[in-house]
Amino acid sequence: MILPPGFQMRILPLPAATPPNWDNGLLKPTTLDFAPDGKLFVAERDGRVHEFDSIEDSTPTLVLSIIDKVMARGDRGILGMKLDPEYPTKPYIYLSYTYDAPIGGDSANSTHTHYADGADDCEEAVNNAVDCLVSGRLARVKINPATSVAVGGPVDPTSEEVLVNSWCQQTTSHSIGDIEFDSEGALLMSGGDGASWGNLDYGQQGNPCGDPPYEGGSLRAQDLKTPATSADPTNYNGALIRVNRETGAAMPNNPFALNPLFGEGKEDVAARRIISEGNRNPYRFTIQPGTSNVYIGDVGMDLWEEIDRLTSPPAPGQGLTNFGWPCYEGGRSGNLVQARWQAAEQEQGKPFCAFLYNNPSKVTPPFFAYPHPLTPGYDGHLFSGDACDPSPGSAIAGLAFYDPSGVAAEDLFPPEYRGALFFSDAARGCIWTMEEGAGGAPDPSTVANFAIRTDGELFNAVDIVQGPNGALYMPNFYADGITEIRYLPGNQAPSAQLSADKTYGPAPLKVNFNASGSTDPDLGEGDHLHYSWDLDGDGQFADATTATVGREYPATTSVTVKVRVSDDFNHTSVAAIKIYPGDKGPPQVAIQAPASSLEWEIGETVNYGATAGDPDNETFGAGLTPHWEFTLEHCPLGCHEHPITSSDSAVGSFVAPPHEFPSHLKLEFTATDSHGMSDTETVEINPRTVEVSVESDPPGIALGLEGVESSERATAEMIAGGTATVSAPNTASVGGQLYEFSNWSDGQPRVHEVTSSTDAALVAHFVPATPEEPHEEQLPGSGGGTGGSDSPLLPVPPVVLPPTAHLRVLSKPPGVPLRLGAVRTVAPFRAELEVGTHTFLAAPAKVHRQGRTLRFRRWLNGSRSLGTFRRWELTVGADAKYVALYTAARPGSAGSR
Repeated sequence: MILPPGFQMRILPLPAATPPNWDNGLLKPTTLDFAPDGKLFVAERDGRVHEFDSIEDSTPTLVLSIIDKVMARGDRGILGMKLDPEYPTKPYIYLSYTYDAPIGGDSANSTHTHYADGADDCEEAVNNAVDCLVSGRLARVKINPATSVAVGGPVDPTSEEVLVNSWCQQTTSHSIGDIEFDSEGALLMSGGDGASWGNLDYGQQGNPCGDPPYEGGSLRAQDLKTPATSADPTNYNGALIRVNRETGAAMPNNPFALNPLFGEGKEDVAARRIISEGNRNPYRFTIQPGTSNVYIGDVGMDLWEEIDRLTSPPAPGQGLTNFGWPCYEGGRSGNLVQARWQAAEQEQGKPFCAFLYNNPSKVTPPFFAYPHPLTPGYDGHLFSGDACDPSPGSAIAGLAFYDPSGVAAEDLFPPEYRGALFFSDAARGCIWTMEEGAGGAPDPSTVANFAIRTDGELFNAVDIVQGPNGALYMPNFYADGITEIRYLPGNQAPSAQLSADKTYGPAPLKVNFNASGSTDPDLGEGDHLHYSWDLDGDGQFADATTATVGREYPATTSVTVKVRVSDDFNHTSVAAIKIYPGDKGPPQVAIQAPASSLEWEIGETVNYGATAGDPDNETFGAGLTPHWEFTLEHCPLGCHEHPITSSDSAVGSFVAPPHEFPSHLKLEFTATDSHGMSDTETVEINPRTVEVSVESDPPGIALGLEGVESSERATAEMIAGGTATVSAPNTASVGGQLYEFSNWSDGQPRVHEVTSSTDAALVAHFVPATPEEPHEEQLPGSGGGTGGSDSPLLPVPPVVLPPTAHLRVLSKPPGVPLRLGAVRTVAPFRAELEVGTHTFLAAPAKVHRQGRTLRFRRWLNGSRSLGTFRRWELTVGADAKYVALYTAARPGSAGSR
């Protein structure tokens, strides 16, 4: 991890959870909070909360476990947790979690499998994920501050109170979000739109939430655009709610508590809680200390990540704040129309976003936004010189203001960080800062790198929390741990290193430990290292004080040995190693299925199986514990992960989930013996892809494929079993002849989604338009009505079409398969796109012609070189010609990027 001078990062020496129960340590932590006495509370996605007496406590207390209520697949789980702001006087812990039942339902009736590690299952790739229908909950649980255990017992505690149940969710993405308290003590909670993360989702995919036409899916984030009815009550998807933390009722100074909404002649009481809407996935938000300013991180779709801002408590006269999703997304300055949603509205003629496009002033633009790596006109960086690699993708996560109040002077961050906004991107593994501006608000012009993930480092900061000691703490989701970043002015902390001459063998086991490899950048400058050991695993560093030490372990009980290395300034670092007396060695696993050559499709059953040999002759069911983790790797440039599910059976199957291409599946198998020794193997399998092509009959009519129009035959690549949208115009003119749409070759409507497990060649058939019969002109007073009116015929208003640009895409030599957005076809070809459309050109690295290898050199726009990158982002502005230039490969040439 690359940090500014004087800062140091470490992984807290907290235990990770182990099978078979997974309740003895950390597993996929999502958020954390500190009690006033320094105790650390950590929530896990699976449905558990642990308490650690200190940041080095090796024996956590299970505060609560509601894993049978929590649906923890994909983006779901316990995602928000906060202690009451008056804790421990008011001994409550607040949770936002995905509840495994529809709104108003009972999780006891769920048919979903709940695993001990929380990786729950539902049929996501079957029947439009209707089986995955769940809801969101805001709840509070009373805990005993003396024991940190939930009142009523840690497992499904009887003291849980459900404050709000809403947030209908069909797909496993964009679930609920964060919890914070404003200056009036009101509780704020965010929630996602509950819609598909890849496809445009307006409720057309089964609609188990029962939304009205063209108000479902992502459009649930605009639920208040129509009055609530008994059949369509107000939902909180994509919204921020503000409630009384003890009752869940709306705060009396919320906008719709002061100026109620009405539907069917009665007040929409549910709307009282909402203070903002129009977010996609507002996973994290924070409140600037000493102010009413709320800053929301909203995870974007195609183009932008946003930080949005609103006020809570609401200012006098403040109405609903609308951030515009899905009709708007991102923009460096002002709002940007979401191009895919705008195109879908135009293609289908449905009122998705017209109410906002006609009233753009109702949309609040982002306070700050940064682009994705494929956003046209940008390279994904936040600013010129940004050193964070954007290629793994984009997912804004933690946000926190650095508050110097109450922090000891020797622990404070430097002055430029005090009052600054820290924010992370979990996909990129980086943290940035935005310094406090002259007016007190963060200044976007000051955005700078703070923490930069290096190659091979596992760092996914899904939240940022400032500790009472002034350090920052981040749940590191995939590493099953908590990362600390602290500032050590003038003198750096040591870095503890620990090795052992053996870690397993027959008992009694004599082990020699060595910490002499520990380092400190200040050694030789009046600084020295000191050692204290915990050799028996009791948590007390009182067993030895030398750099090397030996210990005999007579019992066949595994022990975690730790060494604490400190310097003369009381800076410390801890290293640990686990010893397995009586164990002959770890198991050796082998994955039998699937083979790496297997190709899968969406909705297909993937069989898995593994074996394990063990030197202690343990077997599955008799000492050995099997465990699988299934992850989807989405790789538009670099890769980032989406957790799918898991299994504690060596053999079984799961259903491949839907996702956009390019993606693949990663299956990781671990076998753990009775002492805790383990071995892991991984296999990655790629999807089978298909091509969907469209062409017109007669040729030359522009058709839409995944939002790109072309009058030539065009193709799009997708994962087999996936979905592509095709469209045809009502009428078109070819060679002076007017044609009308007749039918698609698959018999579907003019605009429809294509789901196919094989290549699909679709033809849109048109027929000559039938000329209208001329109407006989009616003379005044000649009958045909009551007469008495000589009003002239009113002119028909002209149809105003958006401006378009004609693009020609060529290759030298001709015949190279090129891409324009999602469409791939052989050059030369033409396309007609609306001005302002964001798209890209892409060319293969090499082609073969007459026995020679030709390599890509550059893109040309007319005679102007666009550069040597094979993929070129563009925003359509006017008619243009683009040429992909290839030349003979030079000996030893590596081609282009």
